[in-house]
Parts: sequence; C-alpha cells; structure tokens
Amino acid sequence: MNKKLMQRMFDLLPEGRKKDSLMSKYKRVLENKNRGEGGLQDSFEFKPKGHIKIEEIDSSGKVLGTLADQSNLVVNGAEEILLRSFSGDPNRILYKNRLPKKDETEIFFIENSKLSNENLFDGNQLLHSPNVIWSAVDDSKFDVSYGYYPITVYIKEENSTEYGKKAFRIYEENVPGSVPLNSEVYSTYTNMFIGIGEGKHYKLNMNDPRLIYSEGFHPSEDIAQTNVENHEVKYIGKISRFALDFEVSNKGSNIGIYVNGTLRENVKSLDESLTTPIVKSLEYDGFDNEVETEIRIVHTGSDKGIENSEMTLKALYIDELSKDMDGLIKEFKNFEVDFLTPAAYNTTPMGPYTIQLPNFPVKKGSVEIKYNELTFSEVDSPEKLTDTTFYLDDLHGVIEFNRALAGVNVTYSITGEIYDTELPETMTATNVSYVTASEFNQNETPVGVVNGINKTFTLTKKNIKSGTLTIKKSGTLLTESEIASINYATGEVILEVAPNSGETLTAEYIYMHEETTTIDANKYITPYEIREDTLKLFDQNGNELHKVDSKQDFGDGKYMLVEDNKKAVLISLKNKDGQSITRIEAIYKSDEKPGVSTNYSRAVIEKPKTVNEYPWFELDKGAVRFVAEFPELKPSHNVTIREMGLFDGPRMDDEVVGFNNYPVKAFSLVRVGETRKDVNTGIRITWTITLLNEDGQPFHGGNN
Repeated sequence: MNKKLMQRMFDLLPEGRKKDSLMSKYKRVLENKNRGEGGLQDSFEFKPKGHIKIEEIDSSGKVLGTLADQSNLVVNGAEEILLRSFSGDPNRILYKNRLPKKDETEIFFIENSKLSNENLFDGNQLLHSPNVIWSAVDDSKFDVSYGYYPITVYIKEENSTEYGKKAFRIYEENVPGSVPLNSEVYSTYTNMFIGIGEGKHYKLNMNDPRLIYSEGFHPSEDIAQTNVENHEVKYIGKISRFALDFEVSNKGSNIGIYVNGTLRENVKSLDESLTTPIVKSLEYDGFDNEVETEIRIVHTGSDKGIENSEMTLKALYIDELSKDMDGLIKEFKNFEVDFLTPAAYNTTPMGPYTIQLPNFPVKKGSVEIKYNELTFSEVDSPEKLTDTTFYLDDLHGVIEFNRALAGVNVTYSITGEIYDTELPETMTATNVSYVTASEFNQNETPVGVVNGINKTFTLTKKNIKSGTLTIKKSGTLLTESEIASINYATGEVILEVAPNSGETLTAEYIYMHEETTTIDANKYITPYEIREDTLKLFDQNGNELHKVDSKQDFGDGKYMLVEDNKKAVLISLKNKDGQSITRIEAIYKSDEKPGVSTNYSRAVIEKPKTVNEYPWFELDKGAVRFVAEFPELKPSHNVTIREMGLFDGPRMDDEVVGFNNYPVKAFSLVRVGETRKDVNTGIRITWTITLLNEDGQPFHGGNN
C-alpha cells in the first residue's frame, strides 16, 4: 500500500461526512495487523481495470447491435478521479438545465403522493424540491443542457383534470401567478464525461524515447538521418496502424520496412532526377492493437551503388494510447473540414450524372472515390470522363461521372470557406457617394457698395484656396495690411479703409469646386463575419468582382467592404462588361464558422433510471458503471470512432455553463476497432471500471 499516495488523495477530498467515514475505515485497516478480515483493505489496494461496450441504438434507445466489447487502458492518476467520484465534490455539482421549446409548455401532471399531499406553492414560494417537480415533465418539450450553474424558469399551477394529481405549466419568463423553479440537481458527485475521437495517427518526435535507434544513429526532434547501411529505428507497441514520412532525393537509399521480423516492403528513396528532396508517405494498418507489434525501419543500402546513400525519416505516426496521456489523439471538434468516413451516394439517373456533396467548397485533390472495389481517378474537364474517372466542380461540391452509379463511396475535405449565393432583389438598394474637389481661376469684381463707408465685400465663389487671393483698388494691388480679414470658406473680405465712390475693386483667386458623385449599388449582408482578405465574389457568368478600398475607385465589376461592419458588402449593379448583375456567389472564411458544425460535445454520464445513485455503483461486482449516449446527428456527419476517453470534466469548447476550466483529467482511454457511426445512428457507451485487489480479484464491497 502506498500510504503517501493514499494520504494525498484523501487531502484532495472535500470535508464532510463521507470523507470522515472513509478516513475512519482507512485507519481501522492500518491498525489491523493481519490486514483485516473486514475486507475493506481491498478498496485501498485497488488496481482499476476498465471494460467498454459500444451498442448501436435507435432514436428510442432500443439496442440494435453491439459495435465493440473490449477492455481499455486505465491512465495514471485514475485513483484520484475515482476517489472523487466515490466521495463527491461540492464544487462540481452538475445541474440539468431545461428551457421550454415554446413560450409555455403543455400541462404536466404530478401525483399528490409525490408532493406529500401538500400544495405546490405557499404564496410566491415553491414548497417542494425542484427534482420532485422535474420528475413529472417530458424532456422532449425542453431544450436540455447540463451546467455547473442552475438556470431559473417559472412554474404556474393549472386546474387539474386528473384525479389525485396537480397540474402545472412551465414558462421561460415570469408570468402572473408563477413562481421561480430552479434546475434539477443532476449530480452532487464528481461528474464524468465520455469523449469520442477518430485518432488515426499520433505524431512522434523523432527523438521520442519509445523509438529505439541503432548505436551511432542520432536523431534530432524533427529528423532522423543516416548514411550507414543497416542502421535502423525500432518501435514496439500496441498499435492498429503505423505511418511514415520520408525524404526522396538524389542521394536516397533503399528502406526496409519490417513487421514482427518479416520484410513488409522495400521502399526506394532514390530519385536521381531530383535537385530538391520531396517528402512521401507510407501507411500500414490492420494490426491487432491488443498485442504488441514490432516495426523496424532499416537502411538497406542502395541498388545503384551510390556511396553514402541517405535514409532520411521526417515523421513517424502511431495510434497507441499511453497511461501518461490526458486526452485523446484526435477528439471530434465543434467544426469539421475533413469528412474521411466514406458516405454512399447515388448519381442522378439522367446525364449529366452527378453527385451533390452536402458540404463545399471542396479542397482540391482531397476527393477519394471507390465503387465496387474500384478506385476512381480525377480528370480536369468533363470531356475527359471515362467509366473509372470523375470530374469535380470544387466550388459547388458537384462530382460528375460518365455513367449512372449507385452506392458510390466518397471521402473529401472542404476548404473551410462559407459559400453563399444571392439575387439582387434579396439585397438592399443603396449607393456609393463621394465628393471630388477641382481648382478653378476666378477674376471678378467683388459684390459690395463702393461709397466711402462700406468696407465689407463678398466674392462670388466660396472655398477660396488659401494664399491665392489678390485684390486691386483702381488697379493698385492692396497689401496685407490694407485687408482686415479674409474668410476663405465664405468668400467674405473686409478692408481696413472703405473705397471711395468712383474707385473700382477687382479680385483674382483660385477656388475649390466640390462635386458629389453617386453610384447606385446593392448592399449584401453575409450570414457570418468575414475574415479579413478572404472574400471572393463572382457574377452570374463566373467572373470575379474586383475589390476596391476607396469609394473613388468603385464602379462596374467592383465591390467594397463597409467600414466597421464585418458582414456588409457594397456591390456594383453591373459587371465589368456593363451587364446587369443578376446573381452573385460569395466565398469567404469566418472565425464564427470555420467549418461544418458537428453538434459534438462530450457526453455527460447518465443518471441511473431506477435508483438515485451516481455513478452506477455495482458493489456486489466490485465495479462502477458509467453510461453515456451520442444520439443521432451527433456528430452531424458519418464518423469512424477509433478512440474513446472517460474524463472528469468537459472541454472548453463544450461551453458547459459554469465550467471554470479546472484541469480536466482522463480517467481511462480506449482504442476500439474502427467503429462506424452514421449520422442517423445513435450509440450507447457502457464503461465499467472494476476494482481489483492485489490478487487480481474484484473487490466486493458488501451491501453498505
């Protein structure tokens, strides 16, 4: 028994009756010289062992089949999490928050016996635990989420039409006659979450201690290079696949790939035509991740007699989980751009024979198509189509074939751009206006009475250019001291001395003439904020509109962004050829939607349906059982599940209300055989943690 570890774990537990009880039992075990007949010592000598079962379920929760049934890896630090799970953590109370899908719900009924035959309310106060009230509602009438903070809704009693029951409705907002109703306390224990992922590869540093090199073969973090024949790097682990990036160059060697001592492939990394090395990749799968596989990568010389031929390894990828991991290799994300689980499509029955992908624009070169074991290749124009090729319109996500096909398997990636198409009538009519100023010379007689009294005269033009005004009285130029003031904006001039009757005034100056130019335009509002320098607009002919930053540059075939509004775009009414724009296509990126929303979040462990215990304690079997479900449309596309994790908290991206970003730890990780989850299929995961004693037998805790 590691007493220091046990004490550290106890120190982590919150103060309270449960901690005191556990500490008391622990002390009795320590005081028992024979290590006790009471059996309690097993709970402190436990070695957790995990088992996972994945079942396919329908929308009603009915089990349709078993997808996986296997043991799993229990990671370092699991004991602490399990102790928290046993004892509870008041800082991690989880609430089940419900908001009505409509302004008010239908009427629910609750038996008087559940209310101890008491009234629902006492004035403006609910007389019963929120959990009692929530036990009588239909969750399908609510938007349900989980959080570490509760939310408040409002309950109003209605006239009951069922004998022995009280009736009520629930409202999101306060209405006359209603009282506050808090959220259901879902769990007062440490809450567990299950996450799923498609962790195909985990990239190793080339100097990772799990890689074993020949003597004298010294790698760096990013590269392992040798020109010594028979030098090798070896990896031994429980993997289901393995991948390698290596350099091909004019100095390359032969590379032998050995699996469990047998040559799997001899790869040539020599290409004498190259002046600059290129990187190629290899991938091998189908290994049994329940047993260890040995991979050796060996420099096997050169078949062209090149001296000092080089084997250059750039990256190694594995999919083995380790006890030191605190997360999955690649957990599913909130937004996805790679759709790597094949989905089956049928082409249109009539030519052109096309498939419309649900997500686009498509990343060029990413589409892979298989049909009846045939792999199709891509061509760059529809005219080149054959029975085993396809043409991709990447902007619109349309794949064209030479014939009608059914059950075509497609994988692809998208660019992460947002595609939108709009007609002018859906936009807002507006204009782009700007003022231009031009200089003109003026020679004139100022306006004003010449009578020996009047000193104020007005020029006929305004916006006088400073420093250009000269005034002559009877042909003699007035000096600055003879002019009291000049208002260049209004053209008003005041002289120091009034000119006498019969004298003449003349003025010469340059003035600025302003002219407003107005160009009709349409204002297009995008659904999401546009990331800088990512927007592209095309007219109905596929011609790209040109972006301008200045109003003076706006015109046919151009567009400009509205300042201080990342969703607004001003678009010309005509294209560069002077034709009216009848439709625009917009492609852009947005931080608000960097890909397709997956609806994914870690699944909270379900509360048992029959008993009010959490998690599912099965002490007669020495086990704790956790159950979670990922229903249909979660994730929102077909996925291949390769890994799962049991965690003591959500992700930040899950946006669980009140989550304070405490360090989330993995209790257990599992690599499953590739398990396909279609978008319209739900799965139920049952995760059982069995506590084993020193003899490897399950701890039986009795009936306490």
